[in-house]
Amino acid sequence: MANILIPGYLKWDGQKYIIDPLPVGPQGAPGPIGPAGPAGSGGSGATGPTGPTGRNAYSITTETFIQPEIFGTVTIVTESTAWMIEQLVIAIANAGVYQIQTIVDTTHVTLILLSDLISPGDTVPISTVVAPTGSPGEDGTNGTNGSSPRSSVEAFFSQPNVSSNVTVSVNITDWMVIGETVYLDIANCNYLIVSFTESSVVLTNLGYAASGDPVPPMTGIATGNIVPTGSRGPTGATGATGATGATGPAGAGTLLVQVTKAAYVQYGGVVSDAGDITAGVRFACVREGIELIGGQFYWQDGLGDATMKLWDVLGESLLATSDNVTNTLTGGSYGILTATFTPPVTLFPGNEYVISVRDNGFSWVKTVAGQIPNGTPIWGDGCFQPSVGLAQNNAIGGLGVIGTGDVYPDIEDSLNYIICVMPLVSATTLPAI
Repeated sequence: MANILIPGYLKWDGQKYIIDPLPVGPQGAPGPIGPAGPAGSGGSGATGPTGPTGRNAYSITTETFIQPEIFGTVTIVTESTAWMIEQLVIAIANAGVYQIQTIVDTTHVTLILLSDLISPGDTVPISTVVAPTGSPGEDGTNGTNGSSPRSSVEAFFSQPNVSSNVTVSVNITDWMVIGETVYLDIANCNYLIVSFTESSVVLTNLGYAASGDPVPPMTGIATGNIVPTGSRGPTGATGATGATGATGPAGAGTLLVQVTKAAYVQYGGVVSDAGDITAGVRFACVREGIELIGGQFYWQDGLGDATMKLWDVLGESLLATSDNVTNTLTGGSYGILTATFTPPVTLFPGNEYVISVRDNGFSWVKTVAGQIPNGTPIWGDGCFQPSVGLAQNNAIGGLGVIGTGDVYPDIEDSLNYIICVMPLVSATTLPAI
């Protein structure tokens, strides 16, 4: 039999010795974890079955509905309400943002309108997407107040020519943009902003306004308001040609422009001249579109053929000589002959001219009984008028001019003159009055 040693103390219990065990000490700390054992021999388990198809988190409307007022309610019909929960915020495309109040059944839901994209009473169509969305955010803070788009003129300036620039002193420019079109009320004119500083702006005169005419260049301007305006739009398409008007009455082939005081002088009451002179009348063109086609002059049998000449007063130069005029007067008679310029001579407004004829050395008698009395016009009075495009030169009293020989007639006289030369112009070239 093996001996078993039990630690302890021998103790007499009155009959025999017994072993009293030693007291047990506190439990020691756990030892470190040993290394992992080798993997088991079992493999991975089989793949589980496919789960059910998930529900769409959106739907589409299957009936139209009428947009309510903000915070009003509306019940709509959709394909499904299965994904919805009450209090969820949803969006309906192109209609607004709503909150689900009550899910009525699998297709009907009652909504509260939180914000709208269309007006109350408008119809939301079928097949509109309904989907969850975030709640509307809080209102943002108010933006900074903008500046007034108007500036006041602060100093005198002169209206520039069209397409020219001017610098204008103003109270503010913070609203201005380079290239912007602006309007100045006191000038009734549109301008283009070229550049600006804090207190001035450089403007180009565009030469037009929405209505009426702008003030003319060099007009002084000391006040007024400059404001933005639109630029001029493109020119519209040409309108259709109107119907042809009724044919007017036939006009005269030529217009005789008469002269009441013209080109023949009675020297001190003497009734005939001393010999070879050129007599003419000085006149001005006062309208556009005037062509000199010829002239008329008082002539007599025996003088032979003649020509008329047109002179430029400014340069005292010859502009044109008429075709030769054959003297058809016979038997010592007097009469009026007509000269023609080929081609006609265009007259220019503001220019002065002299039309003349040379008397070929004949002594013209003007006061003989039965002939033309002193001062009586051959062609009638009042003919140099703007209405026919020509005017007498009042600077020389409307008198004629003469010269000795075949020269530019530049001698003026204050004595009485009798008509003997006048120009002819084409009636068809005269503009309407």
